[in-house]
Amino acid sequence: ISLSVLFLFFACQKPNLDLEDQKNYSDSQSEAYINQLSEMGFSADQLVEYEEYFIVEDDVLIYKSDIEIRPEKQRKAPYTISSGIAPYVRVYIHPSISGWTSIIEDAIAQWNDINSNLKFTISNYAPHIRIYSDASPYCPEGFKNLDDASICGRAAFPFNGMPGSTISINMDSPYLTTAAKRVWIVTHEFGHCAGLHHTDSTSPPLIANTPVNDENSVMNAFECGRTITLSNNDEHALCELYSMGQVSSGHTNDLDFHRNLYAACFADGRSAYEVVGFAMAGSNDHSYVWYNDYKVSSGSTNDLDRHRDVYTYSLAPGRTPSDIVGMAMAGSNDHSYVWYNDGTVSSGSSNDLDRHRSPYSYSLAPGRTPSDIVGMAMAGSNDHSYVWYNDGTVSSGSSNDLDRYRSPYPYSLAPRKSVLQVVGMAMAGSNDHSYVMYIK
Repeated sequence: ISLSVLFLFFACQKPNLDLEDQKNYSDSQSEAYINQLSEMGFSADQLVEYEEYFIVEDDVLIYKSDIEIRPEKQRKAPYTISSGIAPYVRVYIHPSISGWTSIIEDAIAQWNDINSNLKFTISNYAPHIRIYSDASPYCPEGFKNLDDASICGRAAFPFNGMPGSTISINMDSPYLTTAAKRVWIVTHEFGHCAGLHHTDSTSPPLIANTPVNDENSVMNAFECGRTITLSNNDEHALCELYSMGQVSSGHTNDLDFHRNLYAACFADGRSAYEVVGFAMAGSNDHSYVWYNDYKVSSGSTNDLDRHRDVYTYSLAPGRTPSDIVGMAMAGSNDHSYVWYNDGTVSSGSSNDLDRHRSPYSYSLAPGRTPSDIVGMAMAGSNDHSYVWYNDGTVSSGSSNDLDRYRSPYPYSLAPRKSVLQVVGMAMAGSNDHSYVMYIK
């Protein structure tokens, strides 16, 4: 399923445009624009052309100068914000709307609380996004004087890797009468600037792993005056677009057989680069991720602190996170195992990793060393330990004899992924599916 919407430039509510101002252009370039918009998923019979822009589906304004794009997949605009700009997108609050500063801060906090690689910060220095009252003479044309009461705000979508540059708010709207309603519209507009289209639109491509419909989405159209906050699907949509990590699921030898790559959202803004271990509990399939700052979180495979925010863990005496070569959790009792680069393994709880058993020696398949390990996991059904090596083979055994049950056999990762991008492996307790966590 997929829910999202990437954008171009659009109004958040239906524009009240004077049809006498509409112009018809039929030259070859206009046809090219229309063809491109059609390829992006916009219906040609819903396009209204003006000299410098198109109105699409009544509430999306797309500048012709921005139509050089290709869509990707909640619904999303053809461009997202580049990694060179994210995670810190600077927002300037124009004096014309300075009375809304606390409202804007609350809206920004909602997006910033998502575990994604995109954060908004208020700044007067070289801002990426400027937010205005629509009545301000400094407000750019196209955003100014939103005279239809139903148009609560308007925003731009990302272009050339930059965030949508402008947000304007209709200060005369009779729908924005409370702080909660004002927070909603500003939150909605920031979603557009990040690349989210209207969730309930039928046009642009969907964002992976989000539903087609979500009545609780803050990104639904024509709902001026709502008081809702971000839904779980809104949060996941942003994570899909701005995550630093990905996960696939499959067999031990075909590691995307069951599910191709999808986004992994880490705890507290952490990234895949900080992961030292990944495992799944046999009792409930909760995912655990250990980070290099002695913190661990628990969640689902795509929301890695959904069940428990980061808490502190300790290793066996004398070991540090940089010594870890693999981690796993036993299906029978949820004990956590840690294999170290000195050829020892310990067992404990998720936060006390030698609580049950102090370090003891392990052996790998012949010719392999700890430096050859890509990932480790334990099957939920029988506690067999699996080791994936950097030569493209995997073996199975006990925690201390890692090819006891099966000698090395070949495996494949998700397409276009290499062992250098793998940061952890795990196996689900419920069905022994193998999961691989990658740097995106």
